[in-house]
Amino acid sequence: MTSLHGVAADVEGGPARSAAPRILLFTPVAPVPSGVGGIFLHDLCSVYPASSLAVCVVTDTPERVRVPFLPPTRTLALARPPEYGFNRFGRRVTRATRAIAESYARRRYTSRLVDEAARFGRAHGVDLLWVPLSTPTALNAAAPLALSLGVPLVTTVWDPPEYWLPHYWGMEGRALRGYLGAFEEAMRLAVRCGAMSEAMAAEYESRFGTTGIVMRHGLEEHRWHPVASRAHDGDTLTIGFAGSLYTRDEWTALLRALDSTDWRVAGRSVRIRVCGPGWDLPLEGRSHIELLGWRTVDETVALMSECDLCYLPYWLDPRFAIATRLAFPTKLSTYLASGRPVLFHGPARSSPAQFFARYPAAVSCHSNAPADLVAAIAELIGDPDAYARAAMEGRRALSSELTVDLFRRRFADLVGVDVGVLATRAEQGSPD
Repeated sequence: MTSLHGVAADVEGGPARSAAPRILLFTPVAPVPSGVGGIFLHDLCSVYPASSLAVCVVTDTPERVRVPFLPPTRTLALARPPEYGFNRFGRRVTRATRAIAESYARRRYTSRLVDEAARFGRAHGVDLLWVPLSTPTALNAAAPLALSLGVPLVTTVWDPPEYWLPHYWGMEGRALRGYLGAFEEAMRLAVRCGAMSEAMAAEYESRFGTTGIVMRHGLEEHRWHPVASRAHDGDTLTIGFAGSLYTRDEWTALLRALDSTDWRVAGRSVRIRVCGPGWDLPLEGRSHIELLGWRTVDETVALMSECDLCYLPYWLDPRFAIATRLAFPTKLSTYLASGRPVLFHGPARSSPAQFFARYPAAVSCHSNAPADLVAAIAELIGDPDAYARAAMEGRRALSSELTVDLFRRRFADLVGVDVGVLATRAEQGSPD
């Protein structure tokens, strides 16, 4: 470990920052503009010098991986090891044998995966490893791969693993502790970590000694829509939402709140517009929901600008406290670029609430009570001055915290280069 921190001096500070370190991105998400993680990585990797970047993607469909801004020789796609345990004999057997299954997968699959990725990295002479810690395999492989390559490690954390390991992968008990131990090992080895919030950066600096850099996705200014001075005219109030329906309790509370008023608030009929992959929530009464499916970022911003409020739910359940405190909603840059205020529905002690305390771009509801939700919506829609102030604060927040220039500057800090090394969109050309 000491030797890696010694090598880290070559990619930190001083004259070396003018050169682009040769990076191996080891990632469970391909850097292509599809999905939140893919868009995040694409918008950074596509401006990095192609001759200094190699990408190893671990995926269920390696035959489909293609990174458009890199030549094929700089991309390696590997099959993802099993991550869900022995799942052929029912849930009880799966849960009882999970720790054994994970130990077996690490010995049989992950070590082989690390060896292949290390050979690929050495073939390209990489001197920096970058790993988004967002899947069990990424947690297991990050530290061993850095040690095998003998290069510094930098990480990206979108969500705390204490949240997503049990929530999405069903981890518990010894299996969960094993993966959290792998996360800690990677974070203690990492010289820098790209975090989603100030709270996450501070916590990881304190816990692991790694330098935390807040990196939130930003949008180019030409994608921003004008700031709204008022809600749209007409008899319909449209609440927009972009992304997956991951906060089911809060969504259910919103639907019940609207059911309680027969889908009318502030004298207007209410419609919900959803830009996302699907809808799987039960509807107990009549509803007005427009499902538009997945859309590009530009389409989503335009569709949100046609709404009156953008809905941002976060978990009120205390079981998700670490996620609400440390994570940050990537969709917020899209919402604020629409020029519309936000309806924040989540806990007062959360990273979005702290953000809106600095930039009052939202009306907030910290309860699932129908009356509280209806009152929050009516409060903003019924006060044109408050509506205009919130929209203007959203633009101030976007300009201060969520620009593409800031996103790239902090990426440059993460990998240890001068920001001038990164190309602008206009400078991007064909892969070399």
